[in-house]
Amino acid sequence: MIGDWAEIQFTGTVKPLVATVTEEGVESKSEGEPIHGEDVLVRSAARTPLPAFTEALRGQKVGQELTLEVAYPADFGEPRLAGKTVSYDVVVKTLKRKNYPKKNAEFAQRVGDYESLEDFETKFRDTSPAVRSRRAESEAKDKMVDALVSRYEFPHSRIFRAAAGGCAA
Repeated sequence: MIGDWAEIQFTGTVKPLVATVTEEGVESKSEGEPIHGEDVLVRSAARTPLPAFTEALRGQKVGQELTLEVAYPADFGEPRLAGKTVSYDVVVKTLKRKNYPKKNAEFAQRVGDYESLEDFETKFRDTSPAVRSRRAESEAKDKMVDALVSRYEFPHSRIFRAAAGGCAA
């Protein structure tokens, strides 16, 4: 798969855990209804619980059809697939690539009223939720410490005030 994403269509059949041998040959019943998927996006470089899809799609092109088997772990999140093996028929419908804009002054002006990329980055850092959260937390801690110091006389605070030129009580 050449690209960041593949859009696929698939049909899957759960392979039977038990097969019966009769005079006509091996009989096996598939468990449950076939599994269908239309326009499903599979990320090529993602850490997925099912690397079988990304491995099978590697090097494929639009329109290609392939068959693959996926053995699901017993602790898989979907109970009807947990511990089972599924045979999939897959069609690669499209390949997609994520295109990032170039970071430059033109980008900064398109996303807002910024004079330059540096202006955008500075304002973004200053207004990002993480920065605001840390700043608010720090200010709250400072206010709490100031309130405690102003309300209570700590044994060492007299020494520090005297050393700083303040009055000792």
